[in-house]
Amino acid sequence: MSPKLITPPEAAAKLGVSLRTLRTLSTQPDGPRVIRIGRSVRYSADDLDRWLQNRMEH
Repeated sequence: MSPKLITPPEAAAKLGVSLRTLRTLSTQPDGPRVIRIGRSVRYSADDLDRWLQNRMEH
């Protein structure tokens, strides 16, 4: 089963942050992982859930 990929606006809405904040977070070593498909940027919904859960635990 392939992961559900979401666009940056969908990912930002899921996290409750702006697109600019999402981009900034994604450049950090411990930020959400970006998946590039050609020139398109996507995020795995499952990875975002795990990343957010880890942030809430720290």
